[in-house]
Amino acid sequence: AELTAQITRLVQRFDTALTQICGVAAVAEAELLAEVGDISRYATKAQFAMSNGTAPLQASPSVSASGEAGGCTESLS
Repeated sequence: AELTAQITRLVQRFDTALTQICGVAAVAEAELLAEVGDISRYATKAQFAMSNGTAPLQASPSVSASGEAGGCTESLS
């Protein structure tokens, strides 16, 4: 729990919107940023998202076994 809290504080410095994507939490955000390297080479957040496949796309709502609609409204491209 403490490690996750530390990771969360560190990735907040990068001011990305990655954790707004359903299923992406601080640890996944940190992994993606570590893999990408220097994000300053992207002029905009949109360029960053398009280059690594995280640009949000509108998705159809999922339907559970009970017939209730729910789930993510965005998905990874």
